[in-house]
Amino acid sequence: HVIGNNGYPTGINEDNPIISVTVVGESATLCDAYSTSVMVMGIENVTPILNEKGCSAFVVRKNDTIVIGENIFEKI
Repeated sequence: HVIGNNGYPTGINEDNPIISVTVVGESATLCDAYSTSVMVMGIENVTPILNEKGCSAFVVRKNDTIVIGENIFEKI
């Protein structure tokens, strides 16, 4: 589980919680950190960082899916 800044698992009291995040970029270590950041800090707060670093993300939420950055499937 990823623990949010409230001390509980992320998304526990949200209507449309993030279920899974995959980040694609140059460094596996940084992508791991970025995916955890999206889970804890939210999509809106981390998207500028992902764009600046040239990373893409595939974010699965309870009610929808979001792609951030370039087409993630072209990078895989």
